[in-house]
Amino acid sequence: MGMIFVILIHMRYKIALSIWNNKVSPVMDTASQLMVIEYEDKKEVMRMLLNIPHFNVVHKAEFLKDHGIDLLICGAISMQMHQILTASHIEVIPFIRGSIGKVLAAYNDGDLQNGDFFLPGYRQNIPGFRRIRCRRRGKY
Repeated sequence: MGMIFVILIHMRYKIALSIWNNKVSPVMDTASQLMVIEYEDKKEVMRMLLNIPHFNVVHKAEFLKDHGIDLLICGAISMQMHQILTASHIEVIPFIRGSIGKVLAAYNDGDLQNGDFFLPGYRQNIPGFRRIRCRRRGKY
């Protein structure tokens, strides 16, 4: 009789939110702090604040990659920084606004695509920017 082996894969990932005054920073390129949350199997296991050194966009992207960030939630972001981050395999959810608590709760609930969190004037068809995808529930 054969044995069946079950392999459990623990999904661990880190998200970062650019922050300013306990809200999502309006512009990622000039943000000076990140809230980093690490999840394991969809449960928060760690939270910390990181100060972003005053680098150019290339070095800021390297800073995020060096800290193992898988997903960045931010306000406005330059096309250059967005492209560098996505080329570094960091998913970006741009043009988000709101308090850190509400944005994080919406992300955890799979409801970040709610129009209440988009910056004023945001259009979902901006060339070069992908539609928002929620990692938690896998829906668009």
